Amino acid sequence: MNKNQIISAFFGFCVGDAVGLPVRFSKREDLKKNPVLTMREYGEYNVPAGVWSSASSMTFCLTESLCGGYDLKDIALKFYKWAFENYWTATGLNFDIGRTVLIALARVNELENPTECGLSGDTNCGNNSASRSMPLAFYLANEKDVNKKRKIIYDVSKITHSHTRCLIACDYYVEFLIKLINGAKKEEAYQNVQKYIIENYNEEYKDELQFYKRLVFDDISKAPEDTIKSSAYIVHTLEASIYSFMKNDDYKSAVLYAVNLGGDTDSIAAMTGALAGLYYGVNSISDEWIEQIAQYGKIMELLEKFSKSLNAI
Repeated sequence: MNKNQIISAFFGFCVGDAVGLPVRFSKREDLKKNPVLTMREYGEYNVPAGVWSSASSMTFCLTESLCGGYDLKDIALKFYKWAFENYWTATGLNFDIGRTVLIALARVNELENPTECGLSGDTNCGNNSASRSMPLAFYLANEKDVNKKRKIIYDVSKITHSHTRCLIACDYYVEFLIKLINGAKKEEAYQNVQKYIIENYNEEYKDELQFYKRLVFDDISKAPEDTIKSSAYIVHTLEASIYSFMKNDDYKSAVLYAVNLGGDTDSIAAMTGALAGLYYGVNSISDEWIEQIAQYGKIMELLEKFSKSLNAI
């Protein structure tokens, strides 16, 4: 692991988020007629080009907390500050907090254990906890104890999302990133993550793993595009992100492909962008896109601090 990988993944993520945000909730058929080809402004939330969403905000909150080591209560408190005090927002205003996240984070100061804050119903299987999990890949890249690693990933998710389906998605996504950090080619990383899930999830998880059948037991890249959903439901988001990464051979193509699937475009493009940015490097990302990113200087300061905390040179 090195600092360039961290910068590549984070800007890959944040740029993807910003490219996708203006067309969030757009229908795929509409984007087929008028595809996103570069970073746009205004759109769904009427914000300037380069503004990022809650996915990046919570990612930066998690990263800032990890700079001081792993402290679940501190992570939860930083999420709370974002939700209710506009902390780590692109514009100084929190404009896209979801219902599940809002309810969970309102409990942070009421409950002693942050893992008790998250919602666990079938209607609470959104993509938020997975979309903010990327920093954990760097923090846990050298952790050999699978159970310890998985518990940290699960507990960070449980601050807002406690459903097993969300926990599996977070573990899958973080593990995919770790494989790339450690130098695997993307096809190799995909196969190794499948092996990891199969080996480490016993009969207890059998029913939930069926929701991830295409990602765990099949080759998602061979699925027809019209079978790939792109909503904020975690199964759809994870499939769309991995699919977009696997189907394309450079950063720009992967992110624009993810955006033009429609639906929850910012989160899906962000998750795709982290994979593609890490894999192809920050130099593969348009300078024009990076220069438009809101709070660029603040982000760079955070990444310098995070890199130093991990001894990443």
